[in-house]
Amino acid sequence: MTTYSKGLENSKTNIEGFMKDMRALFTGGVASNFSATSLQVVQRGAGANMSVDVSIGDAHLVRPTSDYSFYVWQDAATNVAITTAPATNSRIDAIVAWVDTSVTNVSLNNSPGSLKFSAIVGIVAGSPVAPIDSAIQTALGSTVAWTRLANVTVGTSVTSIVNANISDQRSAITSRTSAGANTVGTTAIADGAVTGSKLATTSIRLGYAQITANAGVVGGTVKQVPGLTSTVTVPAGGRSVKITAYSFAVSTDAAGTNSNALSIWDGTVGSGTQIGGGQNLVTGAGAASFIIAMAVVTPSAGSKTFNVGAFATGGNPTVSASTTQPAFILVELI
Repeated sequence: MTTYSKGLENSKTNIEGFMKDMRALFTGGVASNFSATSLQVVQRGAGANMSVDVSIGDAHLVRPTSDYSFYVWQDAATNVAITTAPATNSRIDAIVAWVDTSVTNVSLNNSPGSLKFSAIVGIVAGSPVAPIDSAIQTALGSTVAWTRLANVTVGTSVTSIVNANISDQRSAITSRTSAGANTVGTTAIADGAVTGSKLATTSIRLGYAQITANAGVVGGTVKQVPGLTSTVTVPAGGRSVKITAYSFAVSTDAAGTNSNALSIWDGTVGSGTQIGGGQNLVTGAGAASFIIAMAVVTPSAGSKTFNVGAFATGGNPTVSASTTQPAFILVELI
């Protein structure tokens, strides 16, 4: 057994030692997080023919033995020829980027011309499939570092390749760290450091529905308020959900003193489960007062539908709403 270190004073480091940490920190792939079109394969810019263009961009290519890797790039598009189309049936070719380690240069930086692109020809068939990874590795060489950029369908006797024939197969470079790409562990975030603009819309508000015109409900039993329903997806994690129902004025057409109520239901109003409510007490037909109804529950993850019902102890209730004072149901994670 032999042990190694790189970066020691008065010691040599070869390409394996120099790039080994890159292989450990990042997966192979295209730098599409830096540029969405990085090394994207498109139809020939000078006019479609039996070739394709590979766009400007960067990539990180890991050797098949995973011992080290190469960072590669190009500052102008490269054209890649496609073999003549079959006379019958069709095939799918793979466009790949790879490193030619035989291209070295002691006078110019970064081995110009060492990043190469090839079209690995697929097998002609009635229902063709793209070359598999092992076939590409065999075609390029057992030690060659490469990545697949696109699959190109070459139809019967076609004379040009257009974007509709090109299937993007690029995979993005990602971090190999345990937290994953573009994530930060909880302990690394300072208290109060996350601003509102960084929160996803659904991180707090799961659902909302409103009405902007009065909604009358036939009295007698609790009934659904038309339009006040919200279907949401509750995320895993066990967080509680707060549901709020509101109207600035709920009244009844019955004389005397009556109580009007808004209720919150898990499922169908009247047959589901009532989980919250609020009420007012008014005297006289048309007399009204606002109602806020709330419920806090901890539902299981998945789809849930919450509804608002209305009821009056006498007569037919009306839930008031307008464009400036809508009645609503709001579902929030807390």
